Amino acid sequence: MDSDNNNKLDVDYSVRKQRGNKSCLVTALFISFGGIVLIGILAAIAIPAFQKYLARSKAAEAPLVVGKLQFQAIHYFETSSADGACQFPPSANPVPEGQECCENVGPSGGEEWTPPAQTWRQEGWKALGFEKNEPSYFAYQTINKKTDEGNDLMELRAFADFQPGGPRHTYSVTIEGHKNDQGECVANAQAPVVSNDLE
Repeated sequence: MDSDNNNKLDVDYSVRKQRGNKSCLVTALFISFGGIVLIGILAAIAIPAFQKYLARSKAAEAPLVVGKLQFQAIHYFETSSADGACQFPPSANPVPEGQECCENVGPSGGEEWTPPAQTWRQEGWKALGFEKNEPSYFAYQTINKKTDEGNDLMELRAFADFQPGGPRHTYSVTIEGHKNDQGECVANAQAPVVSNDLE
């Protein structure tokens, strides 16, 4: 009788052990699958956020360079003319003089771009003392124009195509210059404008 009870206990223990092993396996599979799903969700959130962070870090170049151009353009307007004629330097493009600008010009896909060396020989760039021979995330352009009232304007523009085929990310500052009541040349920059942010 005791031996029958012992055999029965051994069988019950072995059945319980097999059931326990199966439930451990099911639990382990459930946890593994849940972990994979969780990693997928985190990646779906983190990867686009990281890509946006990278684009923002590249876009930080434009305000720095345009700020330098702004300083130089204001200085040129206020000090360059001995005869009292207030004027900004001539327009300058991100391509050498005589080449078509600016439809397919400049960096694309968030990559760096180096304009041809002849670009910096334009009078507009020379007047501003500006030359950028190292790779850049933006193409730069200055546009000399007039307001309806006849005041001088200079638009300083940086543009890049972070997402090829779409509209270009553009950072621009417009400077308006005029003669004040004392006959002095005075230039003031307007607030920067960002168009098509990170596109």
